[in-house]
Amino acid sequence: EPDLDMAGAIDRAHGGDAAVRAVFDEAGEAIGLGLAAMVNLVGPERVVVSGEGVAAYDLFEEQIRAAFTTQAFGTAARCPLVVRPLPWEEWARGAAAVSIQSLFAA
Repeated sequence: EPDLDMAGAIDRAHGGDAAVRAVFDEAGEAIGLGLAAMVNLVGPERVVVSGEGVAAYDLFEEQIRAAFTTQAFGTAARCPLVVRPLPWEEWARGAAAVSIQSLFAA
C-alpha cells in the first residue's frame, strides 16, 4: 500500500492487522540480529535503543530481544538493551560526546 505511512502502520498493527504485524515482527528480528552482531564485534557495556522508532518499540521488542539472545555470545550475551525514548537532540548529543571522548582517548 503506497499510501501507508509509519503512523498508519503502527495504528494498524496495534489494531490487530496480521499482515502489518508480521512486518514489525520481521523488522524486530532483523534489528535484534544486527544489534547482536554489533555487540559481538564491539563489546559495549550497554546498548541504548532510541530514536523515532521507539514509539513502536512495543510492536517488536520481543523479537529484538529473542534474536539478540540467540545470537549474542560470551560477555556480549550479558550486554543490556536499554530503551530510552529520547528526543533527537539528546541522542545526537550523546553520540557526539562518545565520538569526542574516543578521539581524545586515543
